[in-house]
Amino acid sequence: MNSLYHGIEHGRESLACDLVEPIRPLYDEWAVALFADGVLRAEDFSMRGGACEMGKAGRMRFYAAFETAAKSWRPQMRRLCMDLLSALGGELGDESGCFAESEMVAAEEDDALADCL
Repeated sequence: MNSLYHGIEHGRESLACDLVEPIRPLYDEWAVALFADGVLRAEDFSMRGGACEMGKAGRMRFYAAFETAAKSWRPQMRRLCMDLLSALGGELGDESGCFAESEMVAAEEDDALADCL
């Protein structure tokens, strides 16, 4: 399916990125709080080849914080997905086929979500 806000690029889940936009302020606030709370610090980052990279220690703390936060974000993302499906005229007789509660599905959702932040 094509994206509404983000261009189609190899390796990017553009439609998933579109779905993040309505609640982006929530994610932005969370990211700022990571620095305010000392979870991430300036020393967790370095410049390499013109790119800003997060070091391994920072990534480990980021992923731990993300896993916790994503649990509360998932219901909002599901609602946005359902709203989009409804707007497109789709139906889900049984949501379990699309949004099964399993670690694999949750991990895939989190990966797509993390790519958009």
